[in-house]
Amino acid sequence: MNGLEKKQDQRRRFLRTLYDATGGRRLTFILAPDIGTKLGLTQEEYTSTTDYLVGRGWMKWETLEGKASITPAGVDEAERLIAADAPQPERRNIPAPVIAEISRAFDATYTHAQIDNIFMEASAPGAPPEGSKLRKVAAWLHRINADSEVDALDIFGRLVREFLARPRWGTDLDPHAAEAYDEEDSRFLDALAAHGLSYHDGKIFGAGLLAPSKTLAELIRARDLTAIGKEFERAADKIASKSLGPLWKVVQRHLGIAPTPELDEDLKRVLGGLASIVAGVGAFRTHAGDAHGRGPGAPSIEPRHTRLAVHAAHTVVTFILETWKGSK
Repeated sequence: MNGLEKKQDQRRRFLRTLYDATGGRRLTFILAPDIGTKLGLTQEEYTSTTDYLVGRGWMKWETLEGKASITPAGVDEAERLIAADAPQPERRNIPAPVIAEISRAFDATYTHAQIDNIFMEASAPGAPPEGSKLRKVAAWLHRINADSEVDALDIFGRLVREFLARPRWGTDLDPHAAEAYDEEDSRFLDALAAHGLSYHDGKIFGAGLLAPSKTLAELIRARDLTAIGKEFERAADKIASKSLGPLWKVVQRHLGIAPTPELDEDLKRVLGGLASIVAGVGAFRTHAGDAHGRGPGAPSIEPRHTRLAVHAAHTVVTFILETWKGSK
């Protein structure tokens, strides 16, 4: 660190410390020499730093004994420094092979005017690029990736929603036409999956959302799958309903994980919570999932809701498998 960089660092640290000590409040007075001592500044460095901060209007002397306050401009600058130092979330871009696939699909499906309209409605930045439809879509998507002011996958999700909802001309007369549309959709969704992405309800989800399921799959592969199937069939035969609630009660009894008076109160609460998770995930699938179709009044699901359900289900199933293995 050269001399200039050292001075700049001292000024930033002094202002940040003053901001923290005052809580960003204008009328809170702090002994500035104490800050200098805390930061290990020499007298010369302390004088140079405070003179600079006062000169910029970020700090104000309040008493002859060295008490100082932070000014409104100083609060703004300190908060700017805090924001600049905060870790930035990893930017989510559209993978290049996915850009190639959606460009091909848009080229085969839409006119130039339709492409322009779809991208503008999705809030894609900038004017329509020049060139063929294929080049236009690819260039626009690369521009979205390069624009740090937008969420690339958020815009891409809107584009995908429009594409998957496109009119399917001729499918009522020609069954082969319907198959062609389905193949087009599958080809595109497979391209997403190949790069750790998935689509649901106008949003693109990253690979991190599905990580627990992969771990669970590895856990199941490590077990005796035939035995698991037999255990499930044996439990299912004992209940009339195939819903999760009655099945969970059978699993609880068989594995000895039902809350009982003998258990510690804290453990009873945790085991009781498993039943709530099972009931909640089952209801979530019924009301918010697409297994039974999604009507116009279906709730809007955010990524955090889906992530919560996936992780909760993963935790319960992992606990069941580990308990079952330990009981054998």
